[in-house]
Amino acid sequence: MPKATAANVINLGFASEQFGDPTGFEDEDTGYVALILADVALEVEAEVGSTAYTDADAGGTAAQKLAFKRLKHAEMYLTAAQLWRRIEQYERQSKVQGREGSGAETISSRMLNNASEYEAMAWDELALITGTRRSGSSSFGTVETGHFPEAIT
Repeated sequence: MPKATAANVINLGFASEQFGDPTGFEDEDTGYVALILADVALEVEAEVGSTAYTDADAGGTAAQKLAFKRLKHAEMYLTAAQLWRRIEQYERQSKVQGREGSGAETISSRMLNNASEYEAMAWDELALITGTRRSGSSSFGTVETGHFPEAIT
């Protein structure tokens, strides 16, 4: 069961019109947002561990309340990131198709940027719980080799 609600996510500024008015958009159990949120909650639980996820409680100790708040925000932000990506796809398939040039690309890049920002915020919240930061960066190193098996002195 997610820590966040569909209403929490919708209150980040989403409306059913952005997705083509799907039926039951705001329904807490089977609505458009609730189904995405349920999938995200599984991902968040897997990331922090089942025990940490279950122990987080809005009515518990101060530590449990803080963990609950961070998990709730992580779920909200990851769901928002997915929603922004879906909005971008929807716009690209419908309204933006008629635009040419950089106007459509600017709109698309802004939506994808919103998704990336929400995703980064979610992983920041999870890092405060797990102590491990996720990074999209790569590490590089060099290996120096030659055709001689030993150094000649």
